[in-house]
Amino acid sequence: LFLLLFLAGSAFSAPVPISSCGSLVSNTDYELSQDIVNYPNGSCFVSNGQENISFDCQGYSVDGIDTPGWLLGFYVLNSRNVTVRNCIVTDFGVGIQVASSANNTLSNITANSNLHYGIKIYPTSSNNLLSHLTVSSNPTGIGIYNNFDGSTSSGSNNNVFSDVTATSNSNYGIYSYYSTNNSFSNVTASSNGNDGIKIESSPNNTFSGVTANSNQHGFYIRSSSHGTVLSGITTSNNSGDGIDIESSNFNTLTTVTANGNSVEGVELDSSSSNTLSGIAASGNSHAGI
Repeated sequence: LFLLLFLAGSAFSAPVPISSCGSLVSNTDYELSQDIVNYPNGSCFVSNGQENISFDCQGYSVDGIDTPGWLLGFYVLNSRNVTVRNCIVTDFGVGIQVASSANNTLSNITANSNLHYGIKIYPTSSNNLLSHLTVSSNPTGIGIYNNFDGSTSSGSNNNVFSDVTATSNSNYGIYSYYSTNNSFSNVTASSNGNDGIKIESSPNNTFSGVTANSNQHGFYIRSSSHGTVLSGITTSNNSGDGIDIESSNFNTLTTVTANGNSVEGVELDSSSSNTLSGIAASGNSHAGI
């Protein structure tokens, strides 16, 4: 009986080679066996209402054709326990989009040169793990959104991001909108055209070990983004502020280096009950704090 169960389990988990775009089905391990180049026919890999999927690109590329619109390299919709890893996704509207999905994992992903976002998480997509991400040369590297209904209840909440490089995007490295209780660690968000990290109407997010240099603002925290925690932050040589906190209260900044910014190192605007400690802010064109 044990032998039969072992053999059945082994057969179930055997990877399925895949070499072309299509729909993904539950309880399947996929392995991409070649690059997909200039895919012209819509979104490439789609998990719609599925669960327990593993997709390993094995370092191969999934590439679109820069068609205007919202075509997706990977689309995880109403799905759970989906893992996508070791992928290079380029030239789609969005490299990877996770929508209304929970408990999924993105790991070792490069999402560059897409028309809107490298990676987009929205709405009500929660408890996902995203690690070892490189998002460059997109308008926005990573976007985290609600359903545009003015409420964090439809936001993408309680997600964990680690080991993220979001550089050389034309707008934002990372942008959070009406999403709460997300955590970010070991992040580089530098040389973006607008802000390295923008937090808008998104309370109780946590950032640790972040470098945000040579953007407009390193961090722009605004519109009732209360309770944001920043620790171990380096934000220097930005053309605006290192950290700009606007209309947001009860934030905590600990061990921050904000040097050589073209306006303030740290700016608090219409924001109260904030706690700042261990701040080094020198060589800024206006005030340090």
